[in-house]
Parts: sequence; structure tokens; C-alpha cells
Amino acid sequence: MITVPRIMLLFLTGFVAVLSGCAQQSSDPLQVARDLNNDLPAGFLRDCAVCPEMKIVPAGTFTMGTPAAQVNTLPWNRPIKSARILWEPPQKKVTIAQPFAIGVFEVTRDQFAEFVKATGHTTELHCMVWAGDLDTLDNGNPWADDGIPQGNDHPAVCVSKDDAETYAAWLTQITGRTYALPTEAQWEYASRAGSTTAYPWGNSGADACTYANIADATLAAVHPARANHACDDTYLYTSPAGMRQPNAWGLYDMIGNAWEWVADCWTINHDALPADGAAASTGFCDESPLRGGAYGTGPLFTRSSTRGGPKSRTMRQSWIGFRMAAEVEKSSAP
Repeated sequence: MITVPRIMLLFLTGFVAVLSGCAQQSSDPLQVARDLNNDLPAGFLRDCAVCPEMKIVPAGTFTMGTPAAQVNTLPWNRPIKSARILWEPPQKKVTIAQPFAIGVFEVTRDQFAEFVKATGHTTELHCMVWAGDLDTLDNGNPWADDGIPQGNDHPAVCVSKDDAETYAAWLTQITGRTYALPTEAQWEYASRAGSTTAYPWGNSGADACTYANIADATLAAVHPARANHACDDTYLYTSPAGMRQPNAWGLYDMIGNAWEWVADCWTINHDALPADGAAASTGFCDESPLRGGAYGTGPLFTRSSTRGGPKSRTMRQSWIGFRMAAEVEKSSAP
């Protein structure tokens, strides 16, 4: 089930040119290799050259969340809000009745730049970045100058939930397919990819750097106060999309690289989440959950069930990005 973004997109200019010429091909290495001549593997789709590559995932039922006994069982070297232990339980059986598509990668800087170029969309001039181990500052810059070293094939960060929903509405308008942020349930279902373990790859955090760009030895050398995994993915901040191994459904960076916005309003636990996989539409709707962890996230918060946040939907940080979800069937007219 895809939620329609609640931000109404203004009339756009330039989208016809994007559809007809599809602008320039994305620079993401894996996307370029797979999408040459639009030759996608079975079960994947991409509506235009600047659109995100999507994987169709099957309908199904899964158990969302984590047992209470598993929460906060991993070491964390600084105090955290006691409420955090209540965010992931209780476990909840969720049935997603229809297949849907989800981004193979996080939306990248070059893809978001095409949207900005086509629409003239502007973001506020602020972005929170690290100023030290546990300190942050607002650098006063737009998303394109986010204060960390990035290439065009890195995830777009320093974008708000409002920005992400406007991007989704643009894709909907130019393609005729309904795009949106994934719901919390869709996100966890896709991240688990059929697994029931703590992480998508198993129960061992030691394997994290094979699958994720997370807090590691490289980051610990600069930010030693951060809890880190006992491995090295070689990236201090974000990495290009798809540098690690995918999960069992072929999805990259579901864990790590950048926290991801989801469609739901913030709720303190799973009780308020719909059992059909839809987004929570009541609760604290000026705030949002995050999913997946980022380049600075330690073992406790990189599990499939981890819920980050709550974050104001207008917040922009150098460790928050997003990926798209979409309906499989397109509408009759864009």
C-alpha cells in the first residue's frame, strides 16, 4: 500500500523534457551497468533514466519489531533515552496484501539534482553536521553543499521529509506511477527480505561491513566516542550507492549509509501501526520515524527492527536521506 504524499506539488516545468529525453543517465555505477538500454533484470523497473531503480517485492506476511528481551542487549557507551527501549516492541504480525516496488538504492545526489533542475525546488539553507564526537552544528548550507565529502552517486542527504515527499510527487507526475516514501512496515519487510534474524544478513554484527556502511574502525579513528562495529568499511561518511553487498532481495544500503525517512507519523511503539502495512496517519505527525541507520550508527541501532527518530519532518541532517516506494501498476495517465 502506497500512501499519497500530502504535499501538493505545484505545476512543474520541464518534466516533458525529462520524459522524452530522460536527461542524462545516472552516474551510479551499478545503475549504469544494469540500465544500459533499459535492460533491467526480471522483477526490476525504472521509469526513466533519472528515476530511481526499483525492485518489485512480493506480497506477504511477516513479524515486525523485536522481542523485548533483544532490545538494548548490545553495548552502548553513552546514556540514551530510556523510552528508546519501548519503540520497537511489541512484535506485530503485518500482512502486505499487494506487491509493491521499493528503491534498489537510496535516492542519490544526481537523481535529486535532476528533480531540483526540473522543478526549481529549493530547500532551506541549513544542514546539521558533526562538529566533533557527539556535537553537531548547523552549517547554514543547502543540500548540495552538505558539509561532508560526497560524489553524485552518494545518497542525497540534508533533505527533509517535506523535500522527499515533493520529490515523490514529481516522480508521480512525470511517470504516471504513484511514488511515495515507504511505510515503516514496507521498509522493515523489504529490509528483512524474508529473514527473522537481528540483521538482514544474520545475527552477527561482525558481518556488518560486508553489507553496510556503518560506524566502523575508520569512523572510530575520527569520532572515538561513537559505539562502532568491529570491522572497517573504509568510509568515514557516506559511500557511493551500492558499494556493499545487497540483502536477499537485491536491495542495497537498507542498513547504513544514511538514515531513511518513512511515510508514517511518529508513534512510540508498534501498537498504533496498521496491520495491513499502511502508514500510521495519527500520532505525532509533525515528527517522523527514521529507518536503517547511517554511516555513524553503532551495532545497537543497525538491526532490522531499529526505529530512529523522532525527527521533525523539516529537519535536515548530513546523515538522513531516503529511498522511494511505488505502486507496481501505473495509472492510465501521468
